[in-house]
Amino acid sequence: AVVSTQSTGRDEWYNLCFTWKSGRADYYINGVWVYTGGVHPTGQLPLGGTLVLGQEQDFPGGGFDNNDVFAGDMYQLNIFKRKLTLGEVTEMYYNGRCAELCRALSYEVVLSWGDILERGVVKGDVTMEDDECNNWSVVSDVVDLLVQHLNTRPR
Repeated sequence: AVVSTQSTGRDEWYNLCFTWKSGRADYYINGVWVYTGGVHPTGQLPLGGTLVLGQEQDFPGGGFDNNDVFAGDMYQLNIFKRKLTLGEVTEMYYNGRCAELCRALSYEVVLSWGDILERGVVKGDVTMEDDECNNWSVVSDVVDLLVQHLNTRPR
């Protein structure tokens, strides 16, 4: 595995992207590849389950510790049905945080930020507010945002 020397600062916006396919994970910060590692499982992820944002868990759906939380703003999180290319990751970053997905990528979304906001179960100290883009909600000071029973969107 290769580890980046790129550091992050407080009170700055970052575009983070994690891609995964058959056991290989790539991590990007601001459209730049920073790390590759192997993760399991090596097949397809099953439908269903729980997506936890902003909270580290010790086991699926539990073992939460109030000291292991994300504090900050989060928005425009999307989950795609395939691994994105470096070019697609870089394009999303350079289009800016207020940009909508390009048309081709919008068809690849399995779970959108809108889905998360509409179907999510919010727990903990979470504030929902409009952001400066005026088209996406921001989740601030996330402690525990759960989306129950994730399934692919009906077509």
